[in-house]
Amino acid sequence: MLLLTTALFVSFLSSKLADAQFGPKYPITAALFQDRFEEDLWDEALSGFAADGGNTVWLEENDLAKDGITVSAFASYQYEEDFSDAIMRCPKYDKKIVTTNTYYRLVLPAEVVSDPCNLSDNAIVLFTSLSGPDPHDLLLKSAMKVKFHVYFGLPRVPRSWGGQFDAKLMPAYFELVQRVLS
Repeated sequence: MLLLTTALFVSFLSSKLADAQFGPKYPITAALFQDRFEEDLWDEALSGFAADGGNTVWLEENDLAKDGITVSAFASYQYEEDFSDAIMRCPKYDKKIVTTNTYYRLVLPAEVVSDPCNLSDNAIVLFTSLSGPDPHDLLLKSAMKVKFHVYFGLPRVPRSWGGQFDAKLMPAYFELVQRVLS
């Protein structure tokens, strides 16, 4: 499921929310961080992120801004799936890091375009990760043993933080589904 955030990917981890009870730990354990220019600011940011299950910092220059692309939203796809590198269609924008987990940053169009790798201005940055075996792969192996049929659904339609349908994310959702199905 895609979740819309309107600020930086980890902005909700501010000190105001670090102690608040707001549900389960965040499912993505790596995040982009803005530079901090004092060690205690890094300490505060990283301890808050660690308290929510984070363990990896992804710090890079804003390569999208250099290309004139504005990030209109950050999103995450919360399901543990081993998509393989085939999901990374746009080598200029899509990134992968591997630590104990595998993380993907996908740059998806914020509006319908003919070539999703030739973005002109607005994009939605989606993060997804895999921290262990793919549960779908395990299901298929088990189903084969007992001669079951398995039908997978499409990724869930995007919702905002409030759980409401968010039509603004649909172009990015369609691109994600197209990548997943290819």
